[in-house]
Amino acid sequence: MKVPTWASVIGVMMILLGGCGALNNVQKISLPKSLDQSSGIFNEITRGIEEVANEEQKRQQRADTLDASSAEKTDADSLVRNERIDGVLKSVGDMMHFSDYYKKWIVRIGILGTIVSLIYAIAGVILIIGKPFAVNLAYGAIGLSFASLLLQIVILSMDKESGMIANMSNMGAYFMIFVNVILLVIIVASDKSYFYQQEITEV
Repeated sequence: MKVPTWASVIGVMMILLGGCGALNNVQKISLPKSLDQSSGIFNEITRGIEEVANEEQKRQQRADTLDASSAEKTDADSLVRNERIDGVLKSVGDMMHFSDYYKKWIVRIGILGTIVSLIYAIAGVILIIGKPFAVNLAYGAIGLSFASLLLQIVILSMDKESGMIANMSNMGAYFMIFVNVILLVIIVASDKSYFYQQEITEV
């Protein structure tokens, strides 16, 4: 008998999702190093902007040949402009802040996620091949995926120090949970007699 179409489709999806998940989780493992590098670049940019603003203020002060009241107005405008620049830079810095807690746990989540993603992809391959235990393996892989995603959400949700970008890390986890629910419903609702017959034949 031919492997059911639904099994082939679900298998291909699991391979693709598992492969993409593995790549994403490998990136999480190296994320702290990347964050440290980007933080250094951002600090350099911030210093550069502040230096340009200060130089502009000094240039205006040197070129100012107006009366005292106009000079005071120019100084006040420069002060307001500098405060706005500092406010924008602080807001961006807060958004891009990643706490030590986040850096520590994102590596562990990445390692766990890589293992689960590989199991997920292997389950997809077995499902396409049509092995008797393929359905149970698919259930197990989806269950592991659920558990690791929920663990990630709980752990990262406890981080109260990181900025908005770090808080968006769980968006992918919520999406993957939604996908897992769809795959699980399809497997449960589909005809699995092919795999049951395979079990009987092997026995």
